[in-house]
Amino acid sequence: MKTPKAKWFKDIRYIDFELIEEPWNTYKLADGSTLVVKLVLSNVIVDGDMGEAIKKAKATNGKIKLPVAFDTKPVASVKIPKNLRGPPSHAPKPKEGAPLLAQEDIDFTVISEKWNKYELEHGVGLKIRNTVVKVDRTIEYDEQGIPQYEFSGSTIVRLVPPK
Repeated sequence: MKTPKAKWFKDIRYIDFELIEEPWNTYKLADGSTLVVKLVLSNVIVDGDMGEAIKKAKATNGKIKLPVAFDTKPVASVKIPKNLRGPPSHAPKPKEGAPLLAQEDIDFTVISEKWNKYELEHGVGLKIRNTVVKVDRTIEYDEQGIPQYEFSGSTIVRLVPPK
């Protein structure tokens, strides 16, 4: 299967946005830890004119079709049971390759997953939800003896036309 080539935006514009809500999502891990993750939005760019996209959306039953790109960063923290503490890792991490894992693909239960909400120009709403799909515990420990976790997720994005 061929991967489609990324298309460069022809008319790149940065869109200002207002933060409505960026909640923490919470996951209970099978090893007894609790993982909390927040997705932080730092930039929104569009290809073209948002006002024209809104006019088209109103003419096509409210669906906004506009190339949009986002710059997001996950912020995460973990609360561990005492039995998982270990001695701090002082060895430098390998520069290449995957980290060594103490536990791979840890099962987890979703405690809460909420939408991030923003308002873009022209009253367009933006909803983003990041869903954790995989969690691993590495063999590394921070200076407090807390094991380091790695996670991956999937992001769902919805543009909501103004009313």
